[in-house]
Amino acid sequence: MAVYRENRFAESQALLERARDAFVKSGSPESNWCEVYLAVIDLWGGNSSRAAERLRVLLRDARPDEFAYRGRIGWLLGLYDVTREDFGSALAHYEEGNLAFERARETENRARLDLLTAEVLAKMGSRREAWQRYHRALAALTDVRGGPTRHVILVGASFASLEDELPSATLAFQNELLTGTPALTEPVAVTEGHLYTFEALARLHDADASRSLGRARQALATVADPSLNRRLEAEITLREGRVSSASQPKQAIDLLTRSLELFQGGSFLDRLPEVFQARGQARLLAHDESAAQRDFLAGLAAVETRARSLQDEARRASALEPAWPRA
Repeated sequence: MAVYRENRFAESQALLERARDAFVKSGSPESNWCEVYLAVIDLWGGNSSRAAERLRVLLRDARPDEFAYRGRIGWLLGLYDVTREDFGSALAHYEEGNLAFERARETENRARLDLLTAEVLAKMGSRREAWQRYHRALAALTDVRGGPTRHVILVGASFASLEDELPSATLAFQNELLTGTPALTEPVAVTEGHLYTFEALARLHDADASRSLGRARQALATVADPSLNRRLEAEITLREGRVSSASQPKQAIDLLTRSLELFQGGSFLDRLPEVFQARGQARLLAHDESAAQRDFLAGLAAVETRARSLQDEARRASALEPAWPRA
């Protein structure tokens, strides 16, 4: 489990599979928890269908009084629903999980699900209800003893503030996150924290924004899992390309091409529209209008491809709105 908690998923998968097989052979119910952790790895690795299949079987066989266990499964099924843009089902699973955690008296997990529920409500356009959940999660900080949960809540509040064009609030949350007690040390979270700080400072037109990118790249060197490292490097490189676009458009094009390759190689296809748009803008600044047009068209095609992968018209329409970023 130490390997799993360090986000070294490629290594932990084989260990968990061996542990599951041993527990099955001995008749131990711990095999079910191994399946839960394997479902998390599937979700992170992009194999969400297999994750959902695992989780549905586990939920079907769970005892009614296994509250913490049922809460965790509801949580993960909600995450799966979000990957499919099925926000109504996600809310239902999160609420089921929250009720189970309430009966299990697990304050920290309830706070995390409040946060995830707020994010779904925000995606559905229910901003007032979303902030009510954010406030409930933030209020739980007084009862939260573990650093990881505290950090997750502060990151969620940072993201919500950024989405609602409140960069000063984002900076306040990030300052507490990166310098508070306990200070953030987990490499992935530190890297993402510096990325959020960059976004807030950039929107405030603060000259220190680029320094946050440098800190993010330094933190990236300590991220061990290859898949997470690839995703974060792609995010950092995308922002480096955006920063250098106005003054050094040719360098920006190279950086954005690298970001595109990283996202494509890691199957993070929902990020392609933003990268194509950024590279198209850089090519306009480099006076290469035909190449810029190709990038803009490729970005639109990526949006449409993502929309077509969804199952019904409502989800398809919802995919078109957030996928193409603001200029």
